[in-house]
Amino acid sequence: MIARWRELDAPILARITDSRGRYRYWQRGSGYDRVLLTDDAIRNTIRSIHRNPVRRGLVDTPEDWAWSSTRQYRDDREGQVPIDRGL
Repeated sequence: MIARWRELDAPILARITDSRGRYRYWQRGSGYDRVLLTDDAIRNTIRSIHRNPVRRGLVDTPEDWAWSSTRQYRDDREGQVPIDRGL
C-alpha cells in the first residue's frame, strides 16, 4: 500500500509518517497481527473482538452493538454482516 501511495504522491503519506520518517500504516497502540493456529485461539479472538465495544463504553453488552456478530454466534440470528458459522 505504501509503495502505491508513493507512486501517487498521496497526501495521506504526510499523515502517517512518524518523527523518524517511518510510515505508520497501522494505528498506534498494543495491536499486532497474529497467526491463529487453533480453533480455541480463533474463538478466543472472536470473543475478545465482541467485547471491544463494551470495553470502550459504547454499549452495555456485546449483543447491543449493531455490527456485532455476537448474536449470530450465540443464537443463530442474522446480523448486519453475514458470517461463516464454521466455528
